[in-house]
Amino acid sequence: MKIRRRVWVVLFVLGVLTGILLAGCGGSSSGNLGQRQISQIQVKTEVPSKVQVDHSYALQVSLVPRDSTQNLSDIVVEQTTIASTQPTPVGTPGVSIAKAFGGGYEPYATAVLTSGTFNIQLVGQQTQSLRQQSVVWTWNITPQQTGAQVISGSIFIEWKPTKQPNNALPPPTYTIATIQQGFDVQGDGVSLPLDPSVVTLGKIDIGSLVTQLLAALLAAALIALVSVIAVRSFGGRRKAQQREGAQIGARSPDRDAYGRR
Repeated sequence: MKIRRRVWVVLFVLGVLTGILLAGCGGSSSGNLGQRQISQIQVKTEVPSKVQVDHSYALQVSLVPRDSTQNLSDIVVEQTTIASTQPTPVGTPGVSIAKAFGGGYEPYATAVLTSGTFNIQLVGQQTQSLRQQSVVWTWNITPQQTGAQVISGSIFIEWKPTKQPNNALPPPTYTIATIQQGFDVQGDGVSLPLDPSVVTLGKIDIGSLVTQLLAALLAAALIALVSVIAVRSFGGRRKAQQREGAQIGARSPDRDAYGRR
C-alpha cells in the first residue's frame, strides 16, 4: 500500500510539472503573432503631426497584439500621431493565423506604401515572419509638394507551405489592412539666391532704408558745398594774382623814364 501511494504521489507531481511546462509553452506561443487569431491583433500607424516640404520624417506601421500598450517609437524625436485599426478577418474563423488555411503553412506579412508626391524609402525588411511578438515597418518619407497630400498602402499576409508538394497551388495571399494617411504639407517660404545679409524677401526695413538715403544725400550735399568753396577760393586767388600783375605792368614805364633822367 505504501508503495502504491508513493507511485501515485510521484505521478501526481509529474502531472503537475507537465501541466506547468505546457502552460509555459502555451504562454510563450501566445506571444507569437502567428499563434494568435487575426481578431486578436491590431494595426498601429505612427505618423508625424506636422510636415514641411523637402523635410524627411519617419512613418511606422506595426502589427501588435490587441492587449499591447507599447508605443512604436522607442525614442520620441518629434510630435507624432498614433492610430489603431482592426485587420480584416481571413481564412477559417476561430483558429490561429498560422492555421487559417490548414496545417503546413508559415505566415509572412508584407507592407507596401505608395505616393505620387512623397519620396518613400523603406528602412529594414519588407516581408517579415509572424513568429515574433510584433512586426514593425519603418519608412523615411519626404514630401515633394505643399498642400493636401496622401500616402496609400496595404498589409497582406502570404501563407507559405512548409513542405512543397509536387502539384502545389500558389500559396494563399490576402490583404488584411489598407493604409490611407493624409498630410497637410507646409512650405518653407521663398528664398532668393543672394546673400541674406543684403536682401531678405518680405522683411525690408523702411526706416533703415530712409536713414541710409538721407545720409547719402547729406554726404553728397556736403561734398558739393566743399567743392564750391574750394573752386571759389581758388578763383579768388587767381584773380588777385592777375590784378597784382596788372598793377606791376602799369608802373614799369614811369620807372624807365626816371632812369633816363
